Amino acid sequence: MSLNRLLTCQMTLLAIVHAAPNPTPPPALARALPLSAVRLTGGPLKQAQDLNGEYLLSLDIDRLVAGYRLRAGLEAKAKGYGGWDSVEGKQLTGHIAGHYLSGVSLMYAATGDERFKQRAEQLVSQFKEVQDKRGTGYLGALTDAQGRDAAGIFEQEVAAGKIHSGGFDLNGMWSPYYVLHKTYAGLRDAYRFVGSKTALELEVKFAAWAERVFAKLDAAQIQSILNTEFGGMNEVMVDLYVDTGDARWLDLSRKFEHHIITDGLQQQKDILAGKHGNTQIPKLLGSMERYAATGDAADLTAATFFWERVAHHHSYATGGDGKDEYFGEPDHFNDRIDGRTAETCNVYNMLKLTRRLFAYAPSAAYADFQERALFNHILGSIDPQNGSTCYMVPVGRGVEREYSDMLGSFTCCVGSGMESHALHGDGIYHENGNQLWINLYVPSTATWQAAGVKLEMRTDFPLGEAASLHLKLAAAKEFTLALRKPWWAGAGFAVKINGLTVPGKAPADVPANTGSFVELRRTWHDGDTVEIALPKSLQLEPLPDNANRVAILWGPLVLAGKLGAVTGPGTPAVDPKAVPVFVAAGRPIDEWLKPVAGQAGVFRSIGVGRDAEVELMPFYQLQRHRYAAYWDLFTPQSWQEKSADIARQRERQLKLEAATVAFVQPGEMQPERDFHQQGEDTAPDRVMGRACRRGSKWFSFDMPVEAGKPMALVATYTRDEWRKRTFDILLDGKKVAEQVIEQRGPQQFFDVEYPLPAAALQDKSKVTLRFEATGGNEIAAVFGLRMIRREAMPAIQAIAPPEKEFFSKQLDYHGIPIKAHAVVSDAALREAYQRLDMLMEHQPVVLANLVVAGAQLHIIGKEQVTSDLPEHRHMKGQKIDSYGGKTVDERTRGLGGLLTSCGEENLLRLDKDHYHGRDICIHEFAHNIRNAGITAEVRKRFDEQRERSIKNNLWVGSYAASNPDEFFAELTMWYLGTFGDMGMKGPKPENGKDGLKKYDPEAYALFDDFYSGRIQIAALEASADRQSHE
Repeated sequence: MSLNRLLTCQMTLLAIVHAAPNPTPPPALARALPLSAVRLTGGPLKQAQDLNGEYLLSLDIDRLVAGYRLRAGLEAKAKGYGGWDSVEGKQLTGHIAGHYLSGVSLMYAATGDERFKQRAEQLVSQFKEVQDKRGTGYLGALTDAQGRDAAGIFEQEVAAGKIHSGGFDLNGMWSPYYVLHKTYAGLRDAYRFVGSKTALELEVKFAAWAERVFAKLDAAQIQSILNTEFGGMNEVMVDLYVDTGDARWLDLSRKFEHHIITDGLQQQKDILAGKHGNTQIPKLLGSMERYAATGDAADLTAATFFWERVAHHHSYATGGDGKDEYFGEPDHFNDRIDGRTAETCNVYNMLKLTRRLFAYAPSAAYADFQERALFNHILGSIDPQNGSTCYMVPVGRGVEREYSDMLGSFTCCVGSGMESHALHGDGIYHENGNQLWINLYVPSTATWQAAGVKLEMRTDFPLGEAASLHLKLAAAKEFTLALRKPWWAGAGFAVKINGLTVPGKAPADVPANTGSFVELRRTWHDGDTVEIALPKSLQLEPLPDNANRVAILWGPLVLAGKLGAVTGPGTPAVDPKAVPVFVAAGRPIDEWLKPVAGQAGVFRSIGVGRDAEVELMPFYQLQRHRYAAYWDLFTPQSWQEKSADIARQRERQLKLEAATVAFVQPGEMQPERDFHQQGEDTAPDRVMGRACRRGSKWFSFDMPVEAGKPMALVATYTRDEWRKRTFDILLDGKKVAEQVIEQRGPQQFFDVEYPLPAAALQDKSKVTLRFEATGGNEIAAVFGLRMIRREAMPAIQAIAPPEKEFFSKQLDYHGIPIKAHAVVSDAALREAYQRLDMLMEHQPVVLANLVVAGAQLHIIGKEQVTSDLPEHRHMKGQKIDSYGGKTVDERTRGLGGLLTSCGEENLLRLDKDHYHGRDICIHEFAHNIRNAGITAEVRKRFDEQRERSIKNNLWVGSYAASNPDEFFAELTMWYLGTFGDMGMKGPKPENGKDGLKKYDPEAYALFDDFYSGRIQIAALEASADRQSHE
């Protein structure tokens, strides 16, 4: 999106500000209609608002204020909530009550429902009781880990200059000003939206307390405090200045100016890499509010530049930003799309900043971003069934959303969600004098009080492609309606007034794919209607650092691919090969992505999906599913070159994750808290966008283990260490490994696996892993710690709903799914896993080729028949000539091909097995290996060996001699220790490898070379050949 017009508006504003020496507030160029003047009437935003209201009304105020009362020496009326708001331990205790007060106040304004006003008044009343009891103005519930009340720590330590500050810790408290900010903001909102004068009185007293804490501190000491996350303290103090006119609070706001961040932004330097996202955004909200109150040009520069960098250089297609809560390098996304991306608090605060910036520079660029973030991330962050909100709404491949326990976790994103979903009516309409901007297309009504105009917007957007405005006026009036023409709306965008088409009036200098406003100035009458056509088209949005990794958009809506339902914590991880790529690079998207009839916004790929075609639907609708929001594009040639490598990488990661008992991300706040990180002379760091922890003495983590099982620690390091590092790794105080890391360019990450002594894990469920520097050296940066089961078979996972109405369970063999109906025993799947391991243990490239080709193994239940399998249903009851007139069920208990099958009874050697002594799984899957796992050159070697063996009068009358496919399958079965054809004429080899070696030594040598891994296999392009063999 071009910002030329936006920047022009802002430069004009800056010129005005610089010309005026006094602090007179600058005039807003576009004022949002008050939240109380807008009512949502339908659509998904209304649904989210309603769910939010139901949730807020379900919470118990007495429980919300339990911590406040206890810390003030009052009796709690009810037990407090838990999670991050728990009254026990070092938590963010009290932050939810502040969010709640804002939430109910905003909901009252948004709906007019008196129940929300009553809730706000009840909470303010309890806050007053707490504040009165304390007598100092302080109003909080925080403690440190030892249970010391935060008020005492502030007043006795911080105010005296005894300051110990880190990223999220101030004198032993977890981000205390961040928490207090929520209480200030709640009081502000209760005053502004509910009209509670008591709330304002409480806020003033609370601010006076904060003023006293800073009173004797110098600038350097205050800046040290601000190194700990402090939320929007600068914002609420500016707002208090606006609400009271008392300049004390403007001065206090300036003290909450974190210069290490804002100075660089005022110089228009992107200093965001490695910074915690939601720590920074509220600071710039404060800058923008101070600009609105004073006209300080430096504040506007910082806020505008920050927004432009985040929105256009640090944000994903959904409007979300950050990986693991942190900003990366600008325009570097290729290695940052997977994993825990896009925290919801960030997007909530970016939308607040966006709406404020629009008021002073009404550019469509701001409204376009608002639409993108609102209809993708924010709508995607709430479950439309039960209102659960999400911490992360990731954008990667094979990811799922992080839903909150709404009555148990009370994370930051639960709190911000209380406010976010109350604000969906904010910013739809803006006005100034005789102009009304229509920024978003949302079913709603609005009252433009100053102009005496009421209007109703009817639309089924975001899925629909049209909107209409219906005006009600007491008398005819001349004014301008400014309709946003979105950046994604092409030539089909059209406007009609009272049924007559209006010629396009968008500014002529607006480039393509850039939003603008169509201004309709006329005398309007009661009953006038305006119709807007909003045609959407498909387009690709590539990453700036990888043109072939793209998001797919339909209008403003990101389309995501559905990769399986998430039914609970035990839902299996997505098979990496189930995250397809598209062999479609360079082709127009409408050639290979087609709409699904009767389903608005749903599309299906045609002929370009590798491993599978994909159904895509709007990102926000993919709740409780694993999905992909970014896709790799390949040409046929590039896919051939890349596919084998992709398969190997995916297989390795799958194996590692399947074996993982626990993973900790060093250098990130919450994971380190969860795993009880401790240390001396140690600090978090970031390298190439990845978090890590370094140390010159020691640091440790508590990690869970599974007693009695072989386990290992996997640590991730990098080669970029600027000098040699040496250190020991200790398990519960005993050294288990020594490590040396030396600088080796270029930068790269690598894993080291450390087997852990079984005796050291006996009867333990948790151990302490300690990294300790040796020889006067330092500990290398550690980027990940993973406790794994060594050589563990993954768990069998349920498939719900059943795939193709048949397969209900799956066991993954390194990317090859072993599937079966619910009637098949788990033991059969595990036996099949062992068979595949026998076949491919030493041939990883064969395995990779089969993964790329889409190989699967299907088990026929002992009471089922071959034609019950979905791939063979079309053969049920058919007489087949090649089977001597028998049906497939009369002739077989399994077939080869990419979709190999075998019988449960044969795998488990049950009495009813008609093929006793033969391993049908080995035999049939060998067909798969021959036809899809090896190259033509290697296949030719086996075919030539068959000819030599037959020429030497071996295998006479045997099934092995019938054709090259059966020769490979039968001798594979013999080599791996099972019987071959017992009806062959003449001498028959003894069982197993030794029997084969004695009977046909030349063939044995070839098979031994192959299955021992001595024959090198090249990577193959995926084949569509699905021919079946017996």
